[in-house]
Amino acid sequence: MQHFKSASIVAIMAIIQSMTAQAAGVDDLPQSTSAALWAQFQKAPYTHPNIPNVSFAGYHFGEAVIPTVKVVANVRTSGAKGDGKTDDTEAFKAAVQKAIDGGGGAILVPAGRYVLSDVIALTKPGLVLRGEGPTKTFLCFTNPVSKCVDVNGAWYGGMVWVEPDGPIASSKDASVPDDGIEITKPAQMGDFTVEVAQSDAETLAKLKGVTVPMSWSGDLSLCEYIAGDKSMQAYDWNSFGAYSDDKQLDWIWANQIEKVEGTLVTLKKPL
Repeated sequence: MQHFKSASIVAIMAIIQSMTAQAAGVDDLPQSTSAALWAQFQKAPYTHPNIPNVSFAGYHFGEAVIPTVKVVANVRTSGAKGDGKTDDTEAFKAAVQKAIDGGGGAILVPAGRYVLSDVIALTKPGLVLRGEGPTKTFLCFTNPVSKCVDVNGAWYGGMVWVEPDGPIASSKDASVPDDGIEITKPAQMGDFTVEVAQSDAETLAKLKGVTVPMSWSGDLSLCEYIAGDKSMQAYDWNSFGAYSDDKQLDWIWANQIEKVEGTLVTLKKPL
């Protein structure tokens, strides 16, 4: 079952009924040149069996120009050394907080090698961590994310977090039930809409324009399904560490509520 969640909502969606290799059948896929594959993708960009559609990636789904914001803080003036030896974590956090207090902007990270032992969290809108180039500014993290935040490191791979209120924040709207909002009809891969109950549609209508992480929940067969290829069936999914004790998994990605008409919820990106 699928759901999507933000600091203010959890909305449960249906299982996508056709997925990647299962949508076409791995053994049935023709041998194709790159040009032929691209031509196939152009005809079915949302449901192609072996080319993912990443056209919605990027700032504002890739539809807006990335702004250049003014520098309002500098990790060096907050105490960072950048000498490859000194732990500069607290200086980075201080510089981020200075930018937050000033209403947002860029935190400059001048050339140097900065040793960091914790997650650097950009927790408010309008914050940018800006180095001086890939051959000049280096962030050298000494701990894996799983030692910094209580998460499974295999699923939270980054050490620079862009998340409201910080890593693993737990803020929610009391008007949304804890067990989420269920859809009323199955949804297919490539669909832009889902159906919900009328009372739930009224709740979701308040979130028009809000980007929310969606998740697809299921038992251990979910990873086999997403992995697609039949060869993955040989893997011992019972040993898969990302599952909870009851062998359930949430597969999460971001989407946005575009509009709600009646009981029909339209999403920015296809399922």
